[in-house]
Amino acid sequence: MPWEEVRSEMVGEKGLSPEAADRIGEYVQLHGGLDLIERLLQDPKLSQNKLAREGLGDMKLLFEYLTLFGITGKISFDLSLARGLDYYTGVIFEAVLLQQENDHVEEAVSVGSVAGGGRYDGLVGMFDPKGRKVPCVGVSIGIERIFSILEQ
Repeated sequence: MPWEEVRSEMVGEKGLSPEAADRIGEYVQLHGGLDLIERLLQDPKLSQNKLAREGLGDMKLLFEYLTLFGITGKISFDLSLARGLDYYTGVIFEAVLLQQENDHVEEAVSVGSVAGGGRYDGLVGMFDPKGRKVPCVGVSIGIERIFSILEQ
């Protein structure tokens, strides 16, 4: 969805002020790798927020591991990615299938999302009478989407 539509929904339906929506817009249009994470860690607005610092610290650690595995070129930190469920407590992710247009073009084209998920440490505890916190990570796979891509 284009940013202008998202902004309009945030202001009209969610009741945010236009100024707050614009401040969010500064961030949700960003994507990149470790360099972006380092830049965001230096951001004066984000560095004042404990949860933002912790989340960026987690992302930095993830990208340090990705560097060790030599796969940072296959991963993008995209601040526009969101999940609509309240039980996510950490990193969320989405797997997007890329396809080369032809052998002479180096740039890949997105075919679409084929999986998504994230961390949700509080979900199991919602159903436990003792409310225990159980570390969890989950993923859902779009089998129908994958099959339709395979058929093409």
